[in-house]
Amino acid sequence: MKIALKELRETRNCLAIIEKLNWDISINLSEIRKECTELIYIFLKSIDTARKNNNRPSSSN
Repeated sequence: MKIALKELRETRNCLAIIEKLNWDISINLSEIRKECTELIYIFLKSIDTARKNNNRPSSSN
């Protein structure tokens, strides 16, 4: 998950650069960047949850 998070951040940065260069493209980059940011938040929360679950003491039955 951490690798995917890193790739999402890199993609978001690349999209920001393309947007600032004002390349004439027919897609809405701001919407794609917004979606990328939302995915970053989802992955951050998933990583945090997994970390918390790993730190929980296991129950013995």
